[in-house]
This record gives sequence, C-alpha cells and structure tokens, in this order.
Amino acid sequence: MKFQENLAEYLEKTAWYFLNYNDFYLLYSLKFAGNHGLVLLIDDLYDVFSEEKMGIVFYQEKYRGRNRKESNIVPEGLTNCMRKLYATGLISSIEPGKTQVQVFVTRQGWMMLDATLPLYLDQYIADFEKIKWHDFDLAESIE
Repeated sequence: MKFQENLAEYLEKTAWYFLNYNDFYLLYSLKFAGNHGLVLLIDDLYDVFSEEKMGIVFYQEKYRGRNRKESNIVPEGLTNCMRKLYATGLISSIEPGKTQVQVFVTRQGWMMLDATLPLYLDQYIADFEKIKWHDFDLAESIE
C-alpha cells in the first residue's frame, strides 16, 4: 500500500510530464538490454568538451563474445529521447568501472513505467521482436 501512496504522490507532483511511447519503449528496453549484450553509455568526455554548447553524447556498446565489443553513437532521435529522460531524472548514470558511465532507469523511471504499463504494453510486445539489439533505436525507426 505504501508503494501505491508513493506512486500517487509522485504522479501528482509530475503531472506536467507526459511519458510518450518512445520514452516508455526506451525505458522498458533498458530492462532487457543487458540480456542481449547491449549497454547504453554516456560519453565520459562530456566535461572536457562542454561549455554549455553541446548536449550529452550517448553511445551503445554491443558485446559480441567474450573479447569482442562494438561501440556506436546512438542515432539522433534516440539521443534526444535519452537527453530528455536524463534531464527529467527518469534515467541516470552509474560508473560500474573506471572506464565507462552506464545508463540505468531510476526509481522514478520505474514508477512511471508501472503507471503507463497498461497504456503501452501491447504495442511494446508487438515491437519487441523487431528490436535490433545490435543497432538499437527508437520504435518508430523499426521496420
């Protein structure tokens, strides 16, 4: 019951924020990304190159075996979605090692997912089998 009270209080405070399908898709996909060898990261050189002129740069690493990985900058639409979610606190970053800053869904992000699950779950299930984990992008880019 306490969880529901906390969720109701949180949603009341965040009534200004609308979680659209792309936001839901990204947040929910982060749940499964590790199972598919995909990690979304924040470029840790942001502080070096930033003078408030450029946004945060995100990239994806796909592990293809024990000693093989591939890194790519995420597409522009996905970058914009991630920047929005990062700015609103629905995703954040953690440093599991000294060499990378990994993206994860925050508690608030999980609460928003729980609240919008009935709205978007059927669409997500339909899109899930089309996800290209080796080249992750938003659902609108899936064909």
